[in-house]
Amino acid sequence: MPFHKPHRVDFHDLPRRIRNKAYIQVKNLIRQHRHELGGRFYTHQSMTEPTGWVDVYFAGSKTPLFYNATLETVTEAYKAWVWETAFEASYELAPDNPIHCLTGMTRDLKTGFYVAPSREPERFPGLDGLTRQEWMKRKLPEIADSGSVQVTPGWKFDPHYHSGVGLTAVLDVPTITRDVIHEFIDNFLRSPTHYQDDSPRTFRYADVQDWV
Repeated sequence: MPFHKPHRVDFHDLPRRIRNKAYIQVKNLIRQHRHELGGRFYTHQSMTEPTGWVDVYFAGSKTPLFYNATLETVTEAYKAWVWETAFEASYELAPDNPIHCLTGMTRDLKTGFYVAPSREPERFPGLDGLTRQEWMKRKLPEIADSGSVQVTPGWKFDPHYHSGVGLTAVLDVPTITRDVIHEFIDNFLRSPTHYQDDSPRTFRYADVQDWV
């Protein structure tokens, strides 16, 4: 029997009663956690320490609008793109061997799913005999120092979220704190439209911490 992925209705297309219910739930979460988060947003993540990225919910300018936003620093976004560039380069040199991936798979009698056995990471001749992860780590300084990866601060909408209006933001700050989130919400709500900075950013490998 073919598998059909269930269709998820975009937030704007949901019946108003469902949007109202979701809005009230978000407002209640914001209110319940106002002492530690300041009463402007809610997140599942701990904000006791600065971080490089965070998922937050915050209310829009009118009921029942709320935003489901991912915020990350410009260096966090930069690291992700450098890793992605290394990943793509590794596959150009050494695609996965599908036979190796499927060898030894067995079916779980309880779930019916096929399970791959634990095995040592594959080493690829095309990657100098290294595992894909080892080769990518070795490649990171070269890609980062080449200047080919650039990240532009700003934010954009993703209209296909089911819970709230999707929003992805790259912020030109060293870390994300509660105050940074408050400032972002204030700036965004003053003009809730797509925004992109005029100047893309790039970094040297040594200028960025916590690559792994």
